[in-house]
Formats: sequence, C-alpha cells, structure tokens
Amino acid sequence: MQSTQQIPPTLALLSIISVVGGIGNLFVILIYIRQCDKVTSNLFMTVLAGSDIFTCIFIIPTTIFIEFHEWGIGSSFVCKSYMFFNNSLIPFSALLISLIAMDRYFCICHPFLQIMNLSRSKLFICIALMLSTLLGTLASFQVHIEKKLTNLSDIGPMNMSFCVEASEWANRSMSQKLFYQITQKSQLVSYSICILIVIGLYSTIYYTVIKVRRKKDQLKGMNKMKRFKPKKLECKSHIKPKSQYRLENSDNSPIYSRFVVSNYPGCNRNVKPLGNPSTNHHHSNSPTNSSMNSLNNSVNNSSSIVIKTLKNVRDTTLLQNLKLAAMLFVVGITYIVTFLPANLMANGIIKLNLPVFYLYYVNNAANPIIYCFMNRNFRNKLKSFRFLRPVIRK
Repeated sequence: MQSTQQIPPTLALLSIISVVGGIGNLFVILIYIRQCDKVTSNLFMTVLAGSDIFTCIFIIPTTIFIEFHEWGIGSSFVCKSYMFFNNSLIPFSALLISLIAMDRYFCICHPFLQIMNLSRSKLFICIALMLSTLLGTLASFQVHIEKKLTNLSDIGPMNMSFCVEASEWANRSMSQKLFYQITQKSQLVSYSICILIVIGLYSTIYYTVIKVRRKKDQLKGMNKMKRFKPKKLECKSHIKPKSQYRLENSDNSPIYSRFVVSNYPGCNRNVKPLGNPSTNHHHSNSPTNSSMNSLNNSVNNSSSIVIKTLKNVRDTTLLQNLKLAAMLFVVGITYIVTFLPANLMANGIIKLNLPVFYLYYVNNAANPIIYCFMNRNFRNKLKSFRFLRPVIRK
C-alpha cells in the first residue's frame, strides 16, 4: 500500500482534473455535435471528447474512492471493471491523439492524397478501440481480491479485502509473473510509440508550414517589390536643335520643347520651360536639378513603403510561427509529462510517486484546452451559446 502522506494531494489533484476536464469536454461535445460539416477533424475531436468526459466523470471519481480507501475493495467485479476501463480508455485517448496528429499531417503536408476520409477515419477509430480494449482486458487479469491482516488502532488486527495487482500477489507462478511483465511492457511500448508518432508528425508539420510560409513570403515580397518598384527613370531633356525650331508666332519667336520625363509619375511636375538656349545655356541645370530632387524623394518614399510592407509581413509570419511552435510544444510536452512517468513507475524503472503517477489524467483535461480552446474558430463558436454570452462578455 502507498504512503498515506501522498493520498491527500493526490485526491486534490484528481478532483481538480475531474471538474476541469468534465466541463471542458462537455463544451467540446456541445460545439461539435452542432456542426453540420462532416469532416475527419470534427469526428476525431468528438470521439476524443466523449472518451475524456467518461474518464473525468466516472473513472477519476472511482480512482478517488479507491485511493481514499487505499484499495480496500471487497468486490472482485468492481476491482476488475475499474482496471479494465482505466486501462482501456487511457490508451484509447492516447491512440486518438496519434490519429489526430496523423489527420493533421496528411491534411497539411499531403492535402491531395485524401487518405484520412470519413470512412477510413471510422475504421482507424475502431482499430484503436479494439487495441485499447485488448490492453484493458489484459490488465483486468492482473488484479484480484486478497485478504490481508491490517492493524487498525480503534478495532485492532482484522482481515480486510484489497484489490491487489499481480506484482504484489502472495503466491504467483512463473507464468503469471511472465504474463504480468508482458502486459506492462506492451503498455509501455504502445505509449512510447504514440509519443514518438505525435512528436515526429508535429515536427514534420512545423517544418512543412515554415517552408511553405517562407516561399509564400518570398512571393509576397517579389509582388510588393514589383508593385512599388519605380520603373526605369530616363529624365532626359529633349531639346530640339536650332535647325528644328518652328516659327509659329508673328514675331518669329521660337517655341522650345519641354523636359520629358518618362515612365515615372510625378517626374513631369514643376518643370519649367527652357529659355533661349543661346541665352540660358549657363543656367540650364537648375530645372534639371529640381526635377531630379523630386524624383529622388519619390523613389525614397517608395523604398520606405516597400521596407515597411516587408517588415510587417515578416513580423506577422514570425508571430504565426511562434503560435504554431507554442501549440506543438504544448502538445508534445503535455503528452510526455502525462504518460511517460506513469509508465516508468508501473514498470519499476523509477520510484513510485502517487501524485506524479496520476498525472496521466491531466491529458484528459488538457485535450479540450489544447485542441479546441486554443482554436479561434472554436472560441467564436463557443460565443454563439446564449447562456455563455453574459459570461464571455464579462
């Protein structure tokens, strides 16, 4: 039996997980049941929320009851049923998380293959359910009821019935010991494979999204540069030679040509006509300088617009990448923290710590937060509930 000092914090932790997970998964089910579009992501999230809410409402309270009585259960049916459902639903949730990672991988990285359609998704869910049921069935054979002599301060020594795992059986054969080790190792391998699948697929998704966004930003930058880039400036003064002057006035005064600035708006502004070349050839540079100053200002303004636009695109892309990385980091860390310690403790690799051991229930409460409440579309749909509008507005 475990140390009684670890039981109070364990019960408090399990109570919080049960309440938070029950409420969160209830909202997820209400939202996705109202969805008319039948897509694989909605199917996976609905099934995952249903599995998690059953765990939070029934399995975790049963765990609280069992730990409060220090596994002092007199019914073999209750003992075996608890082990079956607990060791079925937890692996089922882990397998569903892996299927969600696979669904997102194929949707993002290989959108045209259409591997994860509705019929195949249902098939994968059935396979995951059968595998988890097999693990739960194997676990139910690893417990039975034993009577042990206990020392109670008020009553004195007496025999009590306890739900005992195979590792603590008083008399067990070599085949039972081998069967227990196979069961524990199979659970450890299944959880390890799920962890590797989730981390590997989400890492690939992150790499693919970053790669696509870089190409998209490069195309955006090229389009912006083409849009704002000034055309080639040819600010040449086309002054007709004297031989080409036309005498149009009565006093035979020549009409001289003006500056013509091509291919750029604003280059023809504030340009004065030239005087007589014979009299103004020493001052012919003044209109040219003024027009060139206007051109330089226009080019500088366009360049600043391009720089600001590219900076905004770069900042937006960086923010999106950080959000994606944060979400994938939370998924990976939550998965590792919730499943790995319990498996290591169950296989005797590390010392048992009861609150840390039951951290795998955190995954059932964190799933709606990670996969739903961190989604902007889900939050917008959540606001559509009338009874939640006053709470959200506050």
